[in-house]
Amino acid sequence: MFCLFPSCVLVATRISPSQRRERHSIGIRDLLETFKFQVEPLSTLERVARYGYARPQRSLNNPRAVETVIEISKPRRWDALMDVLSNVLKVTNLTTHVLGAREFIAPWGVDIDAQANATVHIVKRGACWLKCGDHPAIRLNAGDVVLVSTGQAHSLSSDREMRDLESYSDAIARSQGATVLPRRGNTDIAVEPTILQGASYQLSEEAAHPLLSLLPAIVRLPADQTQDDSELYTLLRLIGQETGKREAGSELVVPRLIDALFVYILRTWLRTQPEGTGGWLGALRDPQIRKALALIHDSPQAPWTVESLARPVAMSRAAFAKRFTDLVGEPPLAYVTRWRMDLAAKFLRESMEPVSRIAGRVGYISETAFAKAFRRRRNVAPGQYRYRRIRGRNSEDVVPA
Repeated sequence: MFCLFPSCVLVATRISPSQRRERHSIGIRDLLETFKFQVEPLSTLERVARYGYARPQRSLNNPRAVETVIEISKPRRWDALMDVLSNVLKVTNLTTHVLGAREFIAPWGVDIDAQANATVHIVKRGACWLKCGDHPAIRLNAGDVVLVSTGQAHSLSSDREMRDLESYSDAIARSQGATVLPRRGNTDIAVEPTILQGASYQLSEEAAHPLLSLLPAIVRLPADQTQDDSELYTLLRLIGQETGKREAGSELVVPRLIDALFVYILRTWLRTQPEGTGGWLGALRDPQIRKALALIHDSPQAPWTVESLARPVAMSRAAFAKRFTDLVGEPPLAYVTRWRMDLAAKFLRESMEPVSRIAGRVGYISETAFAKAFRRRRNVAPGQYRYRRIRGRNSEDVVPA
């Protein structure tokens, strides 16, 4: 059946099979009388966004119902589209481990073991030197914030050439309250004590999203930059106050503030990057690629092609594919598959939905095709993936006798 109202929402009520059999013939007049229409005008932008890349999805809430509803979401502005970054952080299960605030008395030096994904340090007072892999030593001053995005092992010390380093955990274990005294020798009263606040961030190991992989190994925000950003500066003050007061509820508040700090660091760093750079985060600054990413995240179940993604952003297939690959780091359809499998893994971990239903939610009509794609991405079948996660959670819940 063709639609007489291509710019409208169509709600069609079908006759039952018994009623249809009673009719000997159905002409145009009978056809129009058979259906009841509820018309709501849609904007041109909404029609392009919806019909330009995918056919409307038919949904029957009840298999026995005689009503078929073609659902079109309400018109919305592109600048009000879903927050892609927040969506990624939710699916990749961003978790925070607060390392706490400590005052280090010179001379001091600590080795920080490799973390799962990233580590952040806030220099609240004094100064120190950061060494990370083959990178030159970086001096950090009061008010500086540094993100070690790769999570690799690194060291912090009062002296650039400090050789006598101890593990961070050992230094904390022998600390007196919040103060870490020198391990050997006398206190250097000429050097101002350094107060550091640290935390580590962990993303799901299975969801290797390019969010962090395309960042530089060290993201440093100097004090003047953090102070010029009123929102970031306020957040850093809140973190300092909460960790210093240790009032009721601080153990709940501080990790949430550290979560917010991760996003603010990314935002602030991204503002300093030239257009067309910054990896996956930089792609969010490009209006057309950001729109395409929003479409993918908003409707992962849609039958995406390079053409259907390029059309709503007014680009040719070749130009869109090149710009998307240059900014995001992988071709459009490879990103679509990655995002679908990340979502599917989240659904498998957090729900007991049938695998067939999860397959449909991420754009696969065939459960077999979905299982093959999931296995290629995770090296395990969907059912086995879910079983291992459930078994892992149950083992963590066991309390030793």
